[in-house]
Amino acid sequence: MLRILVLNWKDFNNPNAGGAEEYIYQIFTRLAKKGIEITLFTSCFNGANRNDNINNIKIIRRGNKFTVYLLGFLFYIMNRYKYDVVIESINTVPFLTPFYVKKPIYTIIHHLGGKETYDLEVGKTFSSVLTVIQKFVPLLYTNTNIITVSESTKKELMNINKKIQSIDIVKNGIVLPPEKIIINKFEKPTIIYFGRVKKLKRVELIINAFNQVKTIVPEAILIIAGRGDDSYYDFLKNYVKSKSIKDVNFLGALNQEDKLLYLCKSWVYAIASIKEGWGISVLEANSVGLPVVAYNVPGLVDSIKDSKSGFLIEDGDEYSYARAIIKLLLDTKLRCKMSQDAIFWANHFSWDRSAIEFESLLNLTVHP
Repeated sequence: MLRILVLNWKDFNNPNAGGAEEYIYQIFTRLAKKGIEITLFTSCFNGANRNDNINNIKIIRRGNKFTVYLLGFLFYIMNRYKYDVVIESINTVPFLTPFYVKKPIYTIIHHLGGKETYDLEVGKTFSSVLTVIQKFVPLLYTNTNIITVSESTKKELMNINKKIQSIDIVKNGIVLPPEKIIINKFEKPTIIYFGRVKKLKRVELIINAFNQVKTIVPEAILIIAGRGDDSYYDFLKNYVKSKSIKDVNFLGALNQEDKLLYLCKSWVYAIASIKEGWGISVLEANSVGLPVVAYNVPGLVDSIKDSKSGFLIEDGDEYSYARAIIKLLLDTKLRCKMSQDAIFWANHFSWDRSAIEFESLLNLTVHP
């Protein structure tokens, strides 16, 4: 039986979990069902058990988001004979496994943050440090088996280090909705953003576009929902108030049932991220027939079929972004056509398929 140790700074039950944690949960619960022994070493959070077992994944939580890296090293050194493979999921700061792991290493990299990303998230003081760390990662992990989720990230990695021996793509999947789900749309034209609400998502740009939309479609409504940073939520609410924009609804975190309901009832999905590894939320919206409007940035250029499942707009062109939304709201025939194309596109992606692809990569190294 194959024994795998997964290192990631957060686990999927962490209140701040995102797409990287969803990726680990969906793929490794499926591998665990096949009899593969999975241990996830991660950080603690308030109210969490130090030791847990969720869907056959053994979870060991130690330290915090700063100390988890050192504790992960110590845990491996003391338990190195218990594992055949180490999988490291890198989220900015690495565990530095090539320095101490002598067994096969698989490195999951969803995307590389750039200076513009870190400027938004941590401010300019620490941005330069994190940018240097991210440039260092592809060099340090040259001889590991790198797995990423999009062509965009693969190209970024190769541009930094052309000597990387192996980069494979295992795309994100989605949990597809029930096949015969029938939910009536909101009566008024409704735009929705559902996802993590944090600075790098640039939700204020969606609000700016909505302000333009209201001049042409005055009855339009904007919904912003999802877990996020309280300070950024406060900023967005004050931003709306300062510009006297009406009909912007902040729903906060929603459970899966309500999330599906609001996506199904909305007309258009809008996202304005500065960068994504892939963009799971885009495909979730597509899966219920929502066409997407987004900026043409790494990650989203991979998850969106331009003029099919959505529109990709040149980054920074707020006017064209707003016009694309208006076009979808007013042109029923176009919206219905793109809705069908969006569903067709989303059906190409499943976590079952992603897990099979990931397992096949493991077998190439462990059982060549």
